[in-house]
Amino acid sequence: MTTTPVEPCTGTSDHYTFMVQSGGHQSALTALAALAVMTLMVLGGCSGGDSPAQDPLTSYKAQVLNWQDCDPAILGVSSTELMQNAQTELGERLKCATVSVPLDYDTPGKGDLKIAVMRTAAARPALRRGAIFFNPGGPGVDGLVFAAHFGRKWNNLNPANTIAAELKRVSDQYDLIGFSPRGVGASTQLICADNEPLKSTPNDRSNQTILNQLYNSKLIADACLKNPITPYITTEQTVRDLDLIRHLLGDEKINYIGYSYGTWLGSWYASRFPERTGRMLLDSNMDFSANFDAAKLMNAMGRQRALDQLLAPYAARNDQKFSLGTDANFISRTLPAGLNTRLFGPIYSKIDSVLGSSDYKDNVLYYFRIGQVMNKLLLDNSGVTEDQLVSLVMQTTFLTATDMNTWAQKQSAELGRELYKPAVNLRLSNEDSVFNSVACNDAASTTDEWFWIDQGNLQSQTYPFSGGVITENPCIYWGGPRVSKPPLGNANKTAEGLLLLQSRYDTRTPPEGALQAFSRLTNASMIMVENEYSHGLFPYDTECVDLAVARYFNDGILPARTSSCNGKDAELATSAAPAAKKSAKSAVVQPGIYLDPEKDREITILIKSMIR
Repeated sequence: MTTTPVEPCTGTSDHYTFMVQSGGHQSALTALAALAVMTLMVLGGCSGGDSPAQDPLTSYKAQVLNWQDCDPAILGVSSTELMQNAQTELGERLKCATVSVPLDYDTPGKGDLKIAVMRTAAARPALRRGAIFFNPGGPGVDGLVFAAHFGRKWNNLNPANTIAAELKRVSDQYDLIGFSPRGVGASTQLICADNEPLKSTPNDRSNQTILNQLYNSKLIADACLKNPITPYITTEQTVRDLDLIRHLLGDEKINYIGYSYGTWLGSWYASRFPERTGRMLLDSNMDFSANFDAAKLMNAMGRQRALDQLLAPYAARNDQKFSLGTDANFISRTLPAGLNTRLFGPIYSKIDSVLGSSDYKDNVLYYFRIGQVMNKLLLDNSGVTEDQLVSLVMQTTFLTATDMNTWAQKQSAELGRELYKPAVNLRLSNEDSVFNSVACNDAASTTDEWFWIDQGNLQSQTYPFSGGVITENPCIYWGGPRVSKPPLGNANKTAEGLLLLQSRYDTRTPPEGALQAFSRLTNASMIMVENEYSHGLFPYDTECVDLAVARYFNDGILPARTSSCNGKDAELATSAAPAAKKSAKSAVVQPGIYLDPEKDREITILIKSMIR
């Protein structure tokens, strides 16, 4: 039998021939088979004449990034000075661009969104090996300015220091990329709004409180679902945005540092595009092997455990400073559960805003003291007006140190006025709008109302710090996810492997979830930081943590499968906390890591405050 091969895909479809001859005669069967093969070839990319079938994303991939000086007010007028300082310090290395992305990558014709991107270019362009993308978590946190923050932080490194020298190599070799995820910040924004206000949800478990929580859940779900871009605010679409930006940068692979939800986003990218995944640090890990329900249900436990095992014992050892007493159990269990129902929400928000970093452990406990005193004022002065309450606050002693007492009075006055604010129509922030949309769009959630009521009842007893807030969950009424997660096993195909970093007492993403996700990754390493509850660790300013991370990005060296490092805050160490391995390196070395430590402290506060 002789065959005449198919010609290459050139010219028009009439040029394709496929002749199968048998004994000089073409059989009908083989002719039909040949036709079927030819049809498959045409459908596979030969039908367009000289070129393959048109890629529906061609116009997006053909964009040229137009890097320009960043608008000083890109983060809002209040941040103008911050951006001006960054531009002065980083010069031409700091630039901004806007990328057009499809609303829906599966149907690009539905319209476009805009994604804001910020870049601090590699300090030594001749050594450039790629770009590191940053995501500070949420979902819904705007990571655009991380490019400037890390650019400034690493521009301030002291090369005489061992840690700094290795981090400087990272800064020399990589562009630092911050971006506003779709729906957030300087990108196309998502807003969930309604003409009705949310209802009050104090920390009691009365029928009315539970009904209010369910009402709020549905109101938020309905408000978000009214916005036409909500179905496309998903991790899948954001991963495709990242991949498009990678393509426009001309890089074969993405390198990445993600915190909290950023670990969910990073692992999703590694699972969707393992062949395009470079070196990836996942810091303060969600259980990205599960759904958002798992993360929500663990959240209260993580907060309570850090309070029980680290913060309350620390407060009890320092009663003169915090005036909370010497009974750690009272501080961690009785005090939160006994807060006045009106006060619970505002004081919980105050404490939660600083709970994510052990750098602010004193502030957490000062707010507990404020809550304790304010609670008594409200109970002893039933029916007090706003002005009367503020007047009482300014005459009350909260703390023994005069300067801290003045601060506490001011904070308490603001808190008191907040209790009297009238209800306003629902308008969620960008961050909250995107948080709910991603959480409910990404993965299936339990939609049984009684499940979340029961969990609220249980957690209010087991974890009094968080009360029963878990009952309020818009995903109950969302209608199910809009996308499918890629199999996490795909992430094991990445060539470089993944590096996970975790604190033993993480208040927002407890290690149980991180370890569960880690167990599914065969090509990953995890560093556990003991006696530490911070959510968002890197840079940690210790050799044990930062040298391991920097060497991974610089040289592709993954540490041992599992390792541990000592937490740097000796005041939090307790006998209940496991010790790090003796082989772990010591804390900060001399000379200092940063040329200007005070400036670094200010930048670090900005970075840490954004991670959640």
